[in-house]
Amino acid sequence: MAQKKRKGYTEVPNALIESERLSPADKLVWVILQSHNFINHDTRERKGFVCPSYKTIAREACISRRQAVRSVRNLEGWRLVKCSEQKVKGKKSYRSNSYDILPFEESEIATEAAP
Repeated sequence: MAQKKRKGYTEVPNALIESERLSPADKLVWVILQSHNFINHDTRERKGFVCPSYKTIAREACISRRQAVRSVRNLEGWRLVKCSEQKVKGKKSYRSNSYDILPFEESEIATEAAP
C-alpha cells in the first residue's frame, strides 16, 4: 500500500538540533511527531496532538519499534511531548497512543539552552 505523502515542511528549533542530551533517534522522532502535527498545510493551523502508531514512527524514522518507544519516553522526560494511551472502545487488546506536542519553549531542552 502506498503511503500518502504529507506536504510542506517541519520547523525544528536550533536548540533541539544542537542539544547533546537528545540522541539522534530522539531528535528524529520529535521531527516526525511534529510533521504529523497539522490540520491544514495551507493555513499551518496546528492540531496540538498527533496519533501515529509506534510502528509508523519507527518506519518513518528508519528505527526499530522498540527504539521508537524509548525515544518517545525520552521526549516525555524532557517535557517535549506527553503520551496518552487510550483503549479503543469495544476492543479488549487494542490501544492507541495520542501525543500532545508541548510548547518547545517550556521544555527542559529549551531552558537548558537559554542564556
